[in-house]
Amino acid sequence: MKLKAILLTAAATISLATATMAQVPNYVPTNGLLGWYPFSGNANDESGLGTNGNVFNAILSLDRFNVSNSAYNFNGNNSIIDLGVNGSINSIVNDLSFSYWVKLDLGSPWPRNTVLASYSNQQGSSWRFISWIDRGSLSATSGVLINNNWNYTNSNQNTIQFNQWFHVVHTKANSTFKTYINGILVNTSVISSININNPTAPAATTKIGVNWPSSTQEPFKGLIDDIGFWNRALTQQEITALYNVSNCANNTTITPQTNSLPTGSTATFTATTSDPNPSYVWQSNFGQGFQTLNNFANYSGVNTATLNIANVQLSEHNQPIRVISTAGNCIDTSNVAVINILDTCLVTVYDTLLTTVTDTLVINAQITGINPPNNLNTLKVFPNPASTHITIDYGNFNAMNGYTLKIVNSVGQIVFTTPINQQTSYIDLSTWTGNGIYFVQLIDPQNNTIENRKIVIQ
Repeated sequence: MKLKAILLTAAATISLATATMAQVPNYVPTNGLLGWYPFSGNANDESGLGTNGNVFNAILSLDRFNVSNSAYNFNGNNSIIDLGVNGSINSIVNDLSFSYWVKLDLGSPWPRNTVLASYSNQQGSSWRFISWIDRGSLSATSGVLINNNWNYTNSNQNTIQFNQWFHVVHTKANSTFKTYINGILVNTSVISSININNPTAPAATTKIGVNWPSSTQEPFKGLIDDIGFWNRALTQQEITALYNVSNCANNTTITPQTNSLPTGSTATFTATTSDPNPSYVWQSNFGQGFQTLNNFANYSGVNTATLNIANVQLSEHNQPIRVISTAGNCIDTSNVAVINILDTCLVTVYDTLLTTVTDTLVINAQITGINPPNNLNTLKVFPNPASTHITIDYGNFNAMNGYTLKIVNSVGQIVFTTPINQQTSYIDLSTWTGNGIYFVQLIDPQNNTIENRKIVIQ
């Protein structure tokens, strides 16, 4: 968070900016995951391993939930998504799983339609694995090459129908090769050996929608979506979760979109989503990426639909807020809301080194046991935000006999404490717990917290 220097006039609103976050949904097993392709607007690998696909003549279309630009339509002629030769998928040498959704088009002339294939630059011993839909028997077939011999597993006849979405999973664990259709195990095959890697073959490439590069490439005609690759055999429970995933709305938003706030007021944000029975986790970015908020100090409602930030100060200016909603298998990250402060602040405070500071936290404390108007004392903490040090000026410190000043981090750990019996404190920040938000607390002689104010270290 960066505040404007010395003369700051902040007349503002709480504004929203769209933010997206590529992530693997929580129903996708991450153990052994080598590639995840949801086809949400592109052919990128969302596993984080970076094996992005290059798209040739495949067109984004409606997925099984009728969401636009969320599946690829292959034309049965020259549509290909090429995953290349250097990606993590090509590291598979033994056990494996691949999962995909398909909707087969009736109009293809080919006897089988290839969904995916991994091979080198020639047919035969350079191949590694392949999966296709047999149009004659309407079955899903996969094969792996073992010591120059193909080993196949097939779904039952007529388990695939035209113009309907079907979920297909093939797994290999040692010598056992299995096929699942719509979450149900339909075939188990025993193969002769376990290693599908051919060390003498050229580097392999993996392609979606076509097998080997020849005139009889048997391309796929229809829709393909949600392809995943793993270097192990998935369990029945994991396969069931992949099949049973519901349609996620992905429409979590924060309101209000506009809100002008003076210092000292409460910022209230409300999250909404059409996903059923959601849970919420609120986050903010204090300069080190988004961090999960806790119900502490002036934050409340961090796991509810409504977040409250009490007693906002100039240090909250431009602070971003977002929320992550979870509903069953659906997880969604909202847009980002930014706090702006509606105040005019003239800063003329200088630290002991005569360096102009960005801003100053001013605490007007009421001292117990002294009659007004002499019961007010002004404490100042600067610079705020800070990076290497802060200075605290205690004002009329003689009037605050028995008072204590304490500074805690965002999880309540004390990083500084002192009785108020001196004019100033100069505090080196190198021993604190890192960048982020801290709270300056003023404790009276009866151990009551009479002030709880925020500073930022960045």
